Amino acid sequence: MTIEEGERLRNSFNGRVYRVKAVRNSLVVLDAEEDTSWIITEKEILRIFYKKVRTRDQGDGSLFPLTLPSTSPEGA
Repeated sequence: MTIEEGERLRNSFNGRVYRVKAVRNSLVVLDAEEDTSWIITEKEILRIFYKKVRTRDQGDGSLFPLTLPSTSPEGA
């Protein structure tokens, strides 16, 4: 997993979402989205305990499945 500043990561244990604030050598600073807390950890820990959060723009439709309305005329 490549880690870049600005990416969003979800903690596997508590479900909290963090934004990658800085990447320096093997250390990463994570900024919590819900409050003012932050975490400093190693890249290897991210690979084990965090998953990237995908947005709808990235093509992940699992949260918002595509359903189209019927195009057939009523009464047909």
